[in-house]
Amino acid sequence: MNLRTLLLPALACLAPFGTSQEESAIAPRVPQLEKARDAAQRERWSELGEDLAFEGEQDAQDMLTPFTLRFARDGRFRFEPKGPLAGPTAWDGDVLWSRERRGPVLIQGCGEDAMMVLAQWVHSGFWLEPQAPIEVRPLPDSKVPTFELFVPGSGIRARLDLDPQTWLPHFLTEGVGTHASSLTYGDYRPVAGIPIAHEVVRRQAHHVGTLRIESSKSIATDAGTYALPTKRAEDTNFYPDLGNEVELRRVQSGHLIVKPYIDGEEVGWFILDTGAGRLCIDPVVAEQLEMPSFGKVLAVGTAGSVDAGFRQGESLELGPVEIERPIYVELDLSFLEPSFGVPVAGICGYDLFARTVVELDLETLDLALHDPANYGLEGGSWSELTVRDKLPTVRCSFEGDHDGLFKIDTGANHAVLFFTPAVEQYDLLDGRTLRTTTIGGVGGSQSASTGQLEWFALGGRRFEAVNATFATTDVGIVSGGAVLGNLGNELLQPFRIVFNYPAGQIAFLPK
Repeated sequence: MNLRTLLLPALACLAPFGTSQEESAIAPRVPQLEKARDAAQRERWSELGEDLAFEGEQDAQDMLTPFTLRFARDGRFRFEPKGPLAGPTAWDGDVLWSRERRGPVLIQGCGEDAMMVLAQWVHSGFWLEPQAPIEVRPLPDSKVPTFELFVPGSGIRARLDLDPQTWLPHFLTEGVGTHASSLTYGDYRPVAGIPIAHEVVRRQAHHVGTLRIESSKSIATDAGTYALPTKRAEDTNFYPDLGNEVELRRVQSGHLIVKPYIDGEEVGWFILDTGAGRLCIDPVVAEQLEMPSFGKVLAVGTAGSVDAGFRQGESLELGPVEIERPIYVELDLSFLEPSFGVPVAGICGYDLFARTVVELDLETLDLALHDPANYGLEGGSWSELTVRDKLPTVRCSFEGDHDGLFKIDTGANHAVLFFTPAVEQYDLLDGRTLRTTTIGGVGGSQSASTGQLEWFALGGRRFEAVNATFATTDVGIVSGGAVLGNLGNELLQPFRIVFNYPAGQIAFLPK
C-alpha cells in the first residue's frame, strides 16, 4: 500500500552532496540550466549562508494540519506535518529517513520515493546544482522550457515544466496509471531574495492535496535539524515473561493468520502480511471498538486501489509485543471470508514488523517475536534488507542471468510474481507456454499469465523450474515501481526467515 502524505519521503541510495563529478551524475552546464539557475537565485543563496524555514498549512488526506519545512542550500531538507500522522521526513545529505509519531525511524530505500525527493529539490532549487545526484536533460521540442529529471538507480524519470515567463518550476509529473502523480508550484514570493513557491498542489489519481506557506525566514544552519535520530521505536513494549512464540495458522486460501488483542479485546483473526504497508482493520471491528476515525488515503493493492480512512486505536498486543496508540487503515475485508473460511478482522503489516525481530517458518507454522535490543542470530548470517514504501525487499537473480530487487510478501501464495514493467523489459512472455490466471486483493482483480521460469535464486539457494506469474495490467502495485516483482510463500517455505527491519537485515536459514 502506498500511504504517503504530501511531499513525504525520498531515497537513501542517492549519492551524498559533495560527490565529485567523476563519481556522480551531474547536471550538464547548458544555457537552459544557467537561465533557470539565474531565475532561482542560486548564487544569492550561496551568499546568504543560512537555511530557509517555513510554516504553513497542509490540506491533504482530508485533514487540514500545520507543518514546518526547512531547506538547506546543499539539498538537505526536513518536512514535518502536525496532527494524527505527525512526524518528520528529512534528508541529512546521506540518507533519507522518516518517522511517524513515536514509531520506528524508517530509512528509505531507492525507488518509488524518488519522486518525493525530486519534489523537495525542485521546491528548494537544489535540482539546479551541479552536485545534485540526478541527471537533468533539456527537452528541446517542448513549447515551454522543459527538463527530464532522472534519478540513477531508481528507474524514475520525471518531467519538469518551467513557467516560460519566469523560468521557475511550474509542473512536475511522473508515472502512469495508479502510480501517476504530479505537483504544481505557484504563488512565488521572495524569501531573503530567493523566489520560493508558496503553494504546491499534489495530485494522485483523484486525490488532491495542497501545501500553503504562510510565514518564512532565513535561519542559521543546524545540522541536528536533519540528522538521523535513534531508530528504536518509543511506542513499543516487550514482555519477555510471556514468551516469544505466537500462535500462527494457515487458512484454506494458504494465507497466514494471527490473533492479536486489539484495545484489550480479542476481536478475531488478522492476516500476517509483509506486503501491507500499515496495520489495517475492518470497519465492523473498528465500530465495535468505537475507534475514532479521521482522514482519507488511497490504498493501492496488487491490481487496483480503493479509498480508505484511518482509525485510532489504543493498543495492539501480540505475544510479547505491545504497540501503544496504533493507527490503522480502515478496509472492508469481508470479501476475504469465502476464500479464507474465517472472518478477517484486520491485517498485521509494516507497523508490527518494523518494531520487532520476526522469526517465521512457513512450513511448520512457527512464529516468534523478539525485542530487537536483545536478539542474537544463531545458525546463519545476515543479508541486506531494504525497506521500500514500508515493504521488505531483497536482491534476487533469475533466468537470463538477470537480477534485481523483489518484495517479500507473506500475504501472497504464488512463488514469484513479475510486475508489468519487468515483464516488458525482459520479454518474459516470449517463447514461454502460458495460461491465464487472475491476480488481485485490495482494489480488485486483473488477469495475468502463468508459466514456468527456468530458475530463480533467493537466499543463497537456486530453485529450478519455478512457477511464475506475469502481470500485464497498468493499474495497482504491479503496474510500476523500481522493484521487479513479489516473492510469495511457495519460494519462502524452504527457509526459516528472520526479519530484522530495525537493523535492515534478513536471514534465510536453511532447514
